[in-house]
Amino acid sequence: MPTGYFSINDPFGFSAAYLSVGSLFPTSGLSIDGSPASGNLWVNLPKATFGRLQGGKPLVIDQKILTALQARDFARFFKMKTNAAQIPWILGPMSAIPVIGNFITIATSTVDGLQRLSSLSVNSDQLSVLIAAGGAFNRTLGLEANERLTAAVFYAVRVGNEARSYAICSATYGLNVV
Repeated sequence: MPTGYFSINDPFGFSAAYLSVGSLFPTSGLSIDGSPASGNLWVNLPKATFGRLQGGKPLVIDQKILTALQARDFARFFKMKTNAAQIPWILGPMSAIPVIGNFITIATSTVDGLQRLSSLSVNSDQLSVLIAAGGAFNRTLGLEANERLTAAVFYAVRVGNEARSYAICSATYGLNVV
């Protein structure tokens, strides 16, 4: 059994609503194991995916491009989550997420890390008006010292001529390569 570790930053409860039930990314190959009650969780990651992460750059492993109907449902979800929480956003494509050298750092692979680096942020009401058909939720993975896996979900959309990515939620797990 791997050493369990778990931390999460999920200001809108997105993980519980969509990730934990497997409805957003049903074919990712990731599975979570351990004891949720104790916070001792880890992610089981296929060897092939682990090999693709060895280069040190973040890897988008799942993408959900929204239809008009799905966009309406997600917009409603974020509108209902009205609160003071803020999430960071990044101008430019996913590749614009800050990296040091060729390696994504743990500070930049989590929502709170990105929040420290970005002066741009939105709340759930502001995000709800940006949810549109053709926008996409992307699950990105990164390695932290080969013992932990960071998983973040970004919402990517074009606003006029700007490509934007919004860091919706992130978690860090102990890693078990299977």
